[in-house]
Amino acid sequence: MFYNFLNIKSQTNIIEIGGGHNSLGSKELLKNKKILLTSFDPNGQTHKSLNYKLIKEFFLESSLKKYELNKKFDLAIHSHLFEHIYDPKIFLNTINKSLKINGLHIFAVPNMEPMIKNGIASAMNFEHPFFLNEKLINVLLKKTGFKILIKKYYGKCHSIFYKTKKIKNIKEEIPQNSYKKNKKIFLNLIEGWRGDVKNINSKTKNKNPIFLFGAHIFSQMLIFNGLEKQSIISVLDNDPEKQGEFLYGTNYKVFSPKILKKYKNPTVILRAGEYNREIKKNILTKINAATKFI
Repeated sequence: MFYNFLNIKSQTNIIEIGGGHNSLGSKELLKNKKILLTSFDPNGQTHKSLNYKLIKEFFLESSLKKYELNKKFDLAIHSHLFEHIYDPKIFLNTINKSLKINGLHIFAVPNMEPMIKNGIASAMNFEHPFFLNEKLINVLLKKTGFKILIKKYYGKCHSIFYKTKKIKNIKEEIPQNSYKKNKKIFLNLIEGWRGDVKNINSKTKNKNPIFLFGAHIFSQMLIFNGLEKQSIISVLDNDPEKQGEFLYGTNYKVFSPKILKKYKNPTVILRAGEYNREIKKNILTKINAATKFI
């Protein structure tokens, strides 16, 4: 959906930031022979395509100068990267310097505020250091010379897609103080987690076998907030690279959900936000239809 949102129809010189191993470039963009793609990622993978260039470095202003990339690109793209950046204003200014005048900047970010209001643990954690709600993103974009053209929502509270344009002059707005409102959102989040854990503990008492889904921040937050651990057999995760390892900070070993086939009436604690439906459906239809979920 994000690729379709890019809507690239003509000759375009693109810079992709933080494409990683699941690069939009490798999967979709390079199918379009009109596109010239430069990707910045220290852990990126090279491709045989002649219209692809990988720079295995972080995206910095010094790198733009080093490779003579200032004001070179028609379009800059990144997906679920912005929320990881430690200095978002510098990052946006660097993107601005990489683009031609009227160049497009298109990106996807988590829809943080509704995620937090719905108690989804992955919204903010040690990997997502700022509360990048729409209000703050709007202010940051204006401060760094970008005008929002289109904004599209994906899922109930999963992502927001932004299509923005570099412009010469923009009227900067002074943001209103949102401290009290934001503090209330976070206090409600913490209170909600504690109430949810209390509810889970009441439902799992004297039950067996019980599994916790997700070698992820979802599970770590439940444990941190008092989840009863004695009856949990293990953590389940679909990622083969996590299976056989431990959930960080715990003694729980990670297994494939396929382990549920061995149990007659297993119970799975599931708190994976917008992925809940997909995970639940996969387990019930492909692994064990008798599985109960909390």
